Parts: sequence; C-alpha cells; structure tokens
Amino acid sequence: MDQNTIIDNGEVIEMTEDVVTSSNNGAKIAGYVGLGVLGGMMAYRYIVQPIIAKIKAKKSMTAANVIDFPDEKKRSEEAN
Repeated sequence: MDQNTIIDNGEVIEMTEDVVTSSNNGAKIAGYVGLGVLGGMMAYRYIVQPIIAKIKAKKSMTAANVIDFPDEKKRSEEAN
C-alpha cells in the first residue's frame, strides 16, 4: 500500500472487520483445543485408569495362581 494514497472510511472498516474475524477464529480454535485436552484428561482418569487397574489385578491373580474359594475357608475354620 502506498503511503500517499488516501483511505476512506469504508476501506478502514473492511480492514478492521477482517482483522477481528481472523483473530476470533484463533480464539475458537484455542478453545476447542483446550476442551479437547480437558476431555482427554477426564476420559483417561475415569475410564482408562480403572480399566488398566482391573487388567493388572486380574493378571496378578492369575500369575500367582491365587483362587479364592469361600467354601474352603468356611470348612477349614469349622474344622479347627
């Protein structure tokens, strides 16, 4: 843009509208990214971690060959 040209009010308004709409899109994108991160954190905490804990507990139970039979405990307690 030449420094010697005169800009009328219509051009100034159009330029400011372009700047405002382009910066508003950036704010929307940042908001969506933030919501995505929060949603991912909540999903990990309340869905993924409990599933992992259950799998680890099941794996440790089968690895140690520990099987809980409540009837045998009652019988052994009654015998003593």
